[in-house]
Amino acid sequence: MKWLIIYSLLILSLASCSSVKRDRQVINAFLDPQLTKKQYDTIFVVEKPVPSSGILKLFQNPNKDEYNSYTLIKIGNQNLAMPLDSLKINKLDTLFQKEVNWTKEDFTLPVQIATGNLNTNEFISSHLSPKNHVLYLSKPVYTKDKKYALFCLDIRAIPISSASSLIDYKDLIIMEKINGKWIHTAVITDNMIE
Repeated sequence: MKWLIIYSLLILSLASCSSVKRDRQVINAFLDPQLTKKQYDTIFVVEKPVPSSGILKLFQNPNKDEYNSYTLIKIGNQNLAMPLDSLKINKLDTLFQKEVNWTKEDFTLPVQIATGNLNTNEFISSHLSPKNHVLYLSKPVYTKDKKYALFCLDIRAIPISSASSLIDYKDLIIMEKINGKWIHTAVITDNMIE
């Protein structure tokens, strides 16, 4: 019995490490080429992730008016559907409320992790510059077949009060896994697919 418990804990920790590694691969596959094109002094990543549950809600009721623009998400001829019903969405909402904060180790580029309220005079006077970027990121959400990953991204020069108040995401990034690598496939900005 003792060995069964140890074995179960080992399997659980390996699965946890695997999902963290996959999240890092997805985020860095997008950010590295995007940010190396820009000139910046410092990149601040807001420690608390933008709630990923917002992504799931877009796919919860595709027939409602507020979600109609998101039902058109297609990659080539294939619909990008999240096969989730309301019960699964609610369970995942609870899971996403316990999301782990971002750390420097999550990123391959050098970043500073911004904690607390960024709208303080101290932070703004010290760091506000056109060459400093503040990134608000959600943790990736994956389609059932793990072929696609979606995450929210907002890059700003002027910080907003908190990631949890970020309701209208600037960009919804769609990544596709092709030949073992995550490839940036599409961006949804203001309900328009680019």
